[in-house]
Amino acid sequence: MKIVGLLVCGPGEADRWLKETLDEFKRLADDVVVATCNATQKEKDLIGSYGFWQYEDNREWGRHQPDIKTELLRRIGGLKPDWVLPLDADETLPSVTRDTLEALTKDSHASYFYVVNLWNDDRHYARGLSFWNIRFFKYLPEHGVQYLRKPVHCGLAPPYAYQVGTYVPHIMLHKGLMLPEDRQRKSERYKKYDPNAVHKGQQYYDALVAPGTGSQYNQEDVLGQLQEHVST
Repeated sequence: MKIVGLLVCGPGEADRWLKETLDEFKRLADDVVVATCNATQKEKDLIGSYGFWQYEDNREWGRHQPDIKTELLRRIGGLKPDWVLPLDADETLPSVTRDTLEALTKDSHASYFYVVNLWNDDRHYARGLSFWNIRFFKYLPEHGVQYLRKPVHCGLAPPYAYQVGTYVPHIMLHKGLMLPEDRQRKSERYKKYDPNAVHKGQQYYDALVAPGTGSQYNQEDVLGQLQEHVST
């Protein structure tokens, strides 16, 4: 079985959590393809140090995100993947091993992981902003490689994966909203590219910049809750 990792990497990620994500790909995937989107040389050098495939797609991210992701998924066909592992440059899979992923291929064509949005530090998370999302899916181009045509919130997989995915008791840890300044930048981006909250509810956008310390995050406790939820 061949697992190919997918990543779109923008500028500034090398100074944040890009290395952690690349380390995850190194231990979990057989091949990795990275589309750099207006990234700096620092990001390109870091990606290159891992020996991953890399190319540039510098279209405006806020307008062309689904097209950039669709092109990335289309390109990996030459590597003949069986399964695809898509991550953003601030995400890790702390409850997952390679054996875990291989086991997930037995009963499903896609897997919903629970996205834990860390909040202010790595000991707290935004429980109300944490959600399920596809982070592993079978490569079936005959069902389409086109992502949802939304400038934002187009997903991490094409629609078929969301239609057939099953829920698994595993965490996808997201640090992209952890720092207040990152949340503010994300809020400004959404105001620009989704000013009328068409692609996501206004309540979500408001919550990004709402004050609060978050809920206490204990990975084992959350995994226990996920196991109970999935079993029912």
